[in-house]
Amino acid sequence: MLHTELPIGYSPRVRAIGHYACAMGAWGAGIFSDDLACDVREDWREFIADGKSPREATDALIAKYVNDPPDDEDHVFWLALAVSQWKTGRLVDDVRDRALAVIDSGKGLDPWRDAADRSKRERVLAQTREQLWSEQPHPTRIRKRAKSATPFGPGDVLAYRHGDGYYVVFWVLSNFSDRGGEYNHTELLDYASEQLPDLTVVGSRPALPYYWRCETEPLHHDIAGIALISADKIKSDRIVLLGRRHRPGNRGKVHCLIPGKGGLDGLITQLFNERAAHAT
Repeated sequence: MLHTELPIGYSPRVRAIGHYACAMGAWGAGIFSDDLACDVREDWREFIADGKSPREATDALIAKYVNDPPDDEDHVFWLALAVSQWKTGRLVDDVRDRALAVIDSGKGLDPWRDAADRSKRERVLAQTREQLWSEQPHPTRIRKRAKSATPFGPGDVLAYRHGDGYYVVFWVLSNFSDRGGEYNHTELLDYASEQLPDLTVVGSRPALPYYWRCETEPLHHDIAGIALISADKIKSDRIVLLGRRHRPGNRGKVHCLIPGKGGLDGLITQLFNERAAHAT
């Protein structure tokens, strides 16, 4: 996915390549095409992996996310929790009932004003209703997630060898941590070559632009960045520390993107392809 700027404390997760979304942290009609929904799913799985019962995990999530009185994202919580519970074979009756009430009330359609998007969301909610009334799978074992770690820090300049044989360059802006571990927030330079660069690349090459459009607004571009997840597990023949340079604060806004199903290489390819397309 090409997604929004990654704030400190944000938990990276796998998503598909798609479009920039502006409203409410959502980027599509799917139940989990939403930041809050993904947070709820991650927390649910983590609580169950830690040994909590479905009821205990449910109560902990309600205490964490549900406001009194309910806020504008209340519907996102109940839908995400119900589907997460169903998929893991642990659907709690009152959670199911709250999610069905959201669907029946039409509240889950509120953010979708465009007719085409609203139609997609209506189909998603109809499928969700059917799913929640169907027989759920047997409870599945949920393993604890391996924590992300990184040996790199702010200012580090990294040459990464893409699977297609060319090098790209990451400039680490900052490290951030959450329950999933520690990650690097990086800027991606406009450099792609079979030749291994040296540290002077940060002075000779600009940042790679990141193009995005929000609804009917004109095309914008900022700086492309990538969240390096589990950088410590990248093989040493694929990533090289070139050295460390202070990054000036006036280089511009960076959108830190999360690798999707295509992984790190897929996201890099996507970004360079988009840059090439907009250069013509």
